[in-house]
Amino acid sequence: MVNLNSLNKICTNAKKPPGLLAKLSVTAECDIASIPAANVYDHAAYDAAAAATHPHTISGNITLEQGAAWHDLIFRDNQEAVYECNEEGEEDAEEQVVTINFFRPTLDPFTTWLMTAYSENRLIVKFWDKGKETDYPRIAGEKNNGVKVSVKEQVRPKNGYVVSMVCRMRKKPFWYAGS
Repeated sequence: MVNLNSLNKICTNAKKPPGLLAKLSVTAECDIASIPAANVYDHAAYDAAAAATHPHTISGNITLEQGAAWHDLIFRDNQEAVYECNEEGEEDAEEQVVTINFFRPTLDPFTTWLMTAYSENRLIVKFWDKGKETDYPRIAGEKNNGVKVSVKEQVRPKNGYVVSMVCRMRKKPFWYAGS
């Protein structure tokens, strides 16, 4: 039996590396045809090896519009990449404010063009936690409610892009076991 003391001990002793993996996959929210519903969790049917039984997980495939694709965005692998999800609002109208911040080094024409395109669109973002329990990414953004990107260029203290991605969601980001 797990009690609060044993759970606290497990969590305290966990040696999980902090931060995000240095890669996100993004697509424009308008390029999403559909996002399947999350799994319905049934404790009796739970199987750790079967993603379709995992709680708070989308195990179906996200469908993209014809010609659309996921695009990988690589950034510096450092401890500065941050993911946060905070609840805001009243109990009956609560929403999740999801924030992903990271630094992309070296100003250059292509990356400036790319960051401008990202900031002019709402995105759906797949992101991976370094301290993950699964190989599945999480999904930030929802159909008709994508992630807003803000980009600041700088040359000091480091040359590059300070990127902030923010969205408000009805639920915390789901894990995504689809392809």
